[in-house]
Amino acid sequence: MRVTIALAVALMAGSADAADVVVHVRGVANDRGEIVVGICAADVFIGGTCAYRGMAPARSGTVPVVIAGVAPGTYAVRAYHDENGNHRIDRNLLGIPLEGYGFGNDARVVLAPPSFADAAITVGEGGAETGLTLRY
Repeated sequence: MRVTIALAVALMAGSADAADVVVHVRGVANDRGEIVVGICAADVFIGGTCAYRGMAPARSGTVPVVIAGVAPGTYAVRAYHDENGNHRIDRNLLGIPLEGYGFGNDARVVLAPPSFADAAITVGEGGAETGLTLRY
């Protein structure tokens, strides 16, 4: 019983440090669908499921997306414009995205996704605010 109570207290204390991350997604082409942002650990940045995710309705221009409850740490940011609402980024036969996409720090894409380090941000106890620009 004491172990269970101690574990519950430790989990609650850890969640107290979690904060919001606001990502300003620039260059949204239209108001169809949603903007989806993932805050990802290094091992899942490319090809995996990010631990933290937020969405907001798309609108032309800049869309702020709030991701709540992010624990302090270093994470890479990835985003896409889910124009057709199928909850995935559509690609052509060569694997090239057909919907807008972007990475933290506007990390460059040259024949492959950027490195974790190039797209990474640091989230502190007070959260973080960053931006990226979609490429279509």
